[in-house]
Amino acid sequence: SLGASERARAARLANDTLRWAQRADRMIGRHIRQRPPEDVLNALRLGACELHVAGEAAHGVVSSLVSLVRKRTGEEGLVRMTNAVLRKIARADDWDKLPVPELPKPLRKRLLAAYGKSRVAAMERVHVAAPPLDLSAKDDPQAVAKAVEAGVGKKVTVKVGGKVDDLHGAPLEVTGTVEFIHDG
Repeated sequence: SLGASERARAARLANDTLRWAQRADRMIGRHIRQRPPEDVLNALRLGACELHVAGEAAHGVVSSLVSLVRKRTGEEGLVRMTNAVLRKIARADDWDKLPVPELPKPLRKRLLAAYGKSRVAAMERVHVAAPPLDLSAKDDPQAVAKAVEAGVGKKVTVKVGGKVDDLHGAPLEVTGTVEFIHDG
């Protein structure tokens, strides 16, 4: 059973891998002769995203995914291929230069007909962009007081969460900019 932070990380990695699968496949395709089994391909996709989206350290990503492929398949050829491909992907410096992943074909086709190529391309760029993080201080008088004291446009550091129960972990110290203040 995973703890709260591990579950959140797993969800983030799954979302990133789904969002960036096309770009990961392009990078993986440079280094393989034939398509590996689906679970190995998914491990390679996950590795590409951990390396180039999450910015994780190469040695940890490669080691953990090589172990996973060894456990899942037991085939040393696939293990060696996973190791080699992930090491090459870790050294690649052109992730950001690869094309933005396209929306699923049936949806993309309808959107192209309705809005045209330039607007659909803009939609696809937004789709892969990291969403902004909204930390609203609800029912947290100390955080609200610090934000009001700092003022709009100013940076503030507060401890959020973990004040009602410990189901979701201890309070987390965050620093951010006060975007606006309102009473409801």
